[in-house]
Amino acid sequence: MTLLYFAQEQARKDVEMTALRKQKRELELALRDLQASTAAKQESLHEEIDCLKEEIRKLGRSISREGANLEYLKNVTYKFLICHDPVGKQQMLNAITTILQFSPQEKSSVQAQNKGWWGGGS
Repeated sequence: MTLLYFAQEQARKDVEMTALRKQKRELELALRDLQASTAAKQESLHEEIDCLKEEIRKLGRSISREGANLEYLKNVTYKFLICHDPVGKQQMLNAITTILQFSPQEKSSVQAQNKGWWGGGS
């Protein structure tokens, strides 16, 4: 009887061990899948971070340029307002309409309005 009992116990342990080995293989595969997925997500996040950093740099440069353009516009407008030379005023008016990105129609309208004031302009 004890021999039969040990044989049954051994068979039960063999079945349990086989099930545990199978479970171990499945868990190892799941772990590898998770590691691969994590690595892919991490790479994607690094790429996204790099893109966002570049976007921040671009925006920084843009803000810097806007400040410079605004300062330039201020200086040109100031000189335009104090200038008495019709040719100089016309050149500054051209610069102002360019900086502010006037449409061709807006530029024509401004130039038509100002021709009479400074003896015809250019």
